[in-house]
Amino acid sequence: MGKYPSQEKKCAPKEIRTSILPLTPSLR
Repeated sequence: MGKYPSQEKKCAPKEIRTSILPLTPSLR
C-alpha cells in the first residue's frame, strides 16, 4: 500500500476520495 502512492489514493477512504474527485475531474 505504501509502495505505490497512486494506489494509496485509490484505497483512500471515501472522505478523501470525495475531496480528490472535485480536484481531479479528469479521473472521473
